[in-house]
Formats: sequence, structure tokens, C-alpha cells
Amino acid sequence: MKPLTDLIARLSPPAFWLCVMLILYLSLVPGTMRPHTGASGHLEHFFAYAMTGAIFPPGARGRMSVLMAAVGLCWLSGAVEIAQLWIPGRTGEVAGFVWSSAGAWIGLILGHWMWRTMRHLTPLEN
Repeated sequence: MKPLTDLIARLSPPAFWLCVMLILYLSLVPGTMRPHTGASGHLEHFFAYAMTGAIFPPGARGRMSVLMAAVGLCWLSGAVEIAQLWIPGRTGEVAGFVWSSAGAWIGLILGHWMWRTMRHLTPLEN
């Protein structure tokens, strides 16, 4: 494996888990403590989960682990939306679950495609 792809594959799992922890933290703090990007809440959900999903495939141990990550991120999204029903200034919504889950699937698919493409590229020889 090329040095760059090897480095990406080694950094992917801890980066993925860091993003999951960040999603958990930002999703479970009271609404007044959460930073806002200015984008709609649905877009925030979509991009947070898409970016998290996109960084998973380089460290994956095969297609089944990518599928399990997709299911896990969807489960996480649902659990967070339910938990937000009891957090001041937060609302748990089915739409939040849908946007987050869609972001996770799209991010994982695009990340898998980009990783496969990147691994098959060969450096130009002089």
C-alpha cells in the first residue's frame, strides 16, 4: 500500500470515532449551548453524518463493516433524536432522523467510492 493511503487507512478509525463523539456531544447539550452554523438544522444533520460516514471506509475491514457503520449511524441518529425529547431547548424529530440517516448512507457510499478510486490510482513515474 502506498504511504499516503496507508496513513489514511490508519487515521480513519480514530477520526470516525472522534466524529461520532462530537455528534453525541453536540446533539445532547442543551440548545443554548450548541453552536449554530446558520444553515438549517436538517442540513446540519445531513452534513455531520455524511462527513462522519465518508471518513469511515478507508479503515473498514470490508463491505460488511461499511454496512454495519451505516446501520450504526442510523441507530445513533434515532437514539439521539429520542434523547433530545428530554433535553431543554432541543426537539427530537423524525425529520432529523431521516436527514441524518440519509447523510450517513450517502457519506459512506461516497467515501467508499472515493477510497476505492484513490487506492487504484498510481503515481506518475518520472
